[in-house]
Amino acid sequence: MPKLSADQGRVYFYRVDALTGGGLTAPVKLDGVVVGESVPGAYFFVDVAPGKYEASAATRVTRKFSFVLEAGETRYVRTKAQFEEKVGRVVLESVSAEEARRELPALNFTGTAKAN
Repeated sequence: MPKLSADQGRVYFYRVDALTGGGLTAPVKLDGVVVGESVPGAYFFVDVAPGKYEASAATRVTRKFSFVLEAGETRYVRTKAQFEEKVGRVVLESVSAEEARRELPALNFTGTAKAN
């Protein structure tokens, strides 16, 4: 992985579940800009300037997650497929670095995203 610039923060987005909602994918947006896709068994990251952000994943229902990112900070966001009333959706949740570091090695890296 490229080294994180001191004046930026890094956000990893990943999805572990392959059994529940395996065929369900959704674009992942950061402040309205698509930065990747929630795909079972995969992860990506984006480096951005410090600040307040809103991450979202949309199927027929949009789920949002807000957070503040500091310079030099790395944040981990796990996406997860859920079904309610026969409607699939992708939810986002913050996870600890320890938990993410246990889960990421088993996943496929899909690339580095660029956010404007």
